[in-house]
Amino acid sequence: MLVCWAVYRNQRLRTIPNIYVVTLAMSDALMAVLCMPMSVVLLITGEWPFSSAVCHFQGFFCFFCALYSLLLMTATAVNRYFRVVKPNLYRQRFKVKSTCISVVAITLFAAFGAGLSSMAQWATFIVHYGKVICFMDFDTPYLDMAYMAYLDVIYISVPIGIITFAYYKIFTTIKQHNQEMNNTRKGATLRLNVEEVKITKALFAAVLGFILCWGPIAIIDMVDSFSAHKLAIPRQVFMLYIYLGFGSCFINPVIYGVMNRAFRAEFLRVLTFWKRKNEVVQLDGTFTVAALSFSQ
Repeated sequence: MLVCWAVYRNQRLRTIPNIYVVTLAMSDALMAVLCMPMSVVLLITGEWPFSSAVCHFQGFFCFFCALYSLLLMTATAVNRYFRVVKPNLYRQRFKVKSTCISVVAITLFAAFGAGLSSMAQWATFIVHYGKVICFMDFDTPYLDMAYMAYLDVIYISVPIGIITFAYYKIFTTIKQHNQEMNNTRKGATLRLNVEEVKITKALFAAVLGFILCWGPIAIIDMVDSFSAHKLAIPRQVFMLYIYLGFGSCFINPVIYGVMNRAFRAEFLRVLTFWKRKNEVVQLDGTFTVAALSFSQ
């Protein structure tokens, strides 16, 4: 929630691209709050003490948050594409209202992908002790393979293709911009600025981080499904599965903090505020909590 708090505090961070960034941060927070606790209990105790309804709830939200995050990153890539490559169209098409509508549409599309198997009664969620989450159990192996192929194409391959195309065109435009800068030395005549380039690189780094975490997970799921769950996958691989999935929730604030100056400055202000607010000062052998206020 550090990203959300930073945007709330700093008006300069309340931009159209950051609508997607904040929504992505909320998706990560949902994963941490709604999915991780049950998996931690299962990992520690080796038992599922919750009801089948809770299992269904957790399984759905694990899928939903993963699909939702990738779709939001795709929308962010499209936003960056128009901002950098087609700035005239960007000013016409990307408004706060249209961006919020796109977030709602993405939410519904991700929920449809995560919940279709349950709505159609093709599968139910059961505890998968290897993956340490609740996972879909299909009526037949053919339904399992068909549904995983559907998710892999529509919700993974197509978004990654769009992201790849968008950032390829973006970085090609940035390269041309740099060449023009070197040739003309007239920055005023060019549309890009350093801050826009840094923002784009930070968002691209977030995409790479997501793919590095969820790519192996998608491969494990495909292998497991297309082998009809008969392949003996080592326990270490399944442990990597859960650590990568949940670890992806925490990398975005690190990336934004390292690569985006505005986010980094606001993170430092927030963390400094928390540190000062809870600072313990030793006076005359007694400890008192210093009530220090933080000025904006």
